Amino acid sequence: MADQRATHPLPQVQTNPTDVIRTTRWKWVRRTIIAVALALPCTPFVLITLDVYNSRTERHRLLHETDHKALLAASRKMMQEVADETIFDPAQDPRVPPIIRKLGPSHITISPRQLTVELHGGFDHYGFIAFLHDESDLGSGRKKLIDGLFYYEE
Repeated sequence: MADQRATHPLPQVQTNPTDVIRTTRWKWVRRTIIAVALALPCTPFVLITLDVYNSRTERHRLLHETDHKALLAASRKMMQEVADETIFDPAQDPRVPPIIRKLGPSHITISPRQLTVELHGGFDHYGFIAFLHDESDLGSGRKKLIDGLFYYEE
């Protein structure tokens, strides 16, 4: 009797090709869900790293690659034309000079005496302050770029 079982093969089950595709699709969906669940906790670290990199790049551009005299002249011209206003979308405002727009400001605060441009927000605030008349010292936390133009970070 044992010999008879060995000689008779097991019956083949007919599989539907659609069932095979559904099974494969569900395996793919499960694997994707698992991958996302494992990667999701790492997302904040990746985003923070990218933000730090962008911050350093923007800061370097302001401090070492920008013509400070031209930046001060454009800022003073803007102070004379637009006063007592905050611009929350400088990239879309035609009144913002190209030299300032190129730095990628998040917002600009303009008064008759000074213009403050914030280039980066969040945990790493920094930007520059331009004065209508030359100021020699703005106090602690400020770095003088040229007379009338200061870099700040908070």
